[in-house]
Amino acid sequence: PHSLPREPGTYALALRLDEIHRLVIGALGPWTFPAGCYLYVGSAWGPGGLEARIARHRKRVGVPARTYRWHIDYLLPFVCLEEVWTFPGRDDECALAEKLASLPGAARAVHSFGASDCGCGGHLIWVGA
Repeated sequence: PHSLPREPGTYALALRLDEIHRLVIGALGPWTFPAGCYLYVGSAWGPGGLEARIARHRKRVGVPARTYRWHIDYLLPFVCLEEVWTFPGRDDECALAEKLASLPGAARAVHSFGASDCGCGGHLIWVGA
């Protein structure tokens, strides 16, 4: 793996879900996730910045969760992490999610997923099978 920036910023994860899953996502309730490719946009402003946040996500990919802190924690045990993109110093996760959701054939997977603190349409984008 490439070394990741330790400074804060915005990131995007490219995820692959190989089969359909019905999951309860905390207070968002039950949702069906079709198989396919997803993009998740988040930000990392705490200690360790992007490197620490993405390392946390990587540790949870394919591993049943014991604790759930963010919406993405509910999905990570079922996906493969394909790619990571980082944007150090950028605080525009909602704008990035909006751009990704506007790609041809893309759609927000779950309303408000990853967006409880900002109120936008959601940060998990389904981009196709």
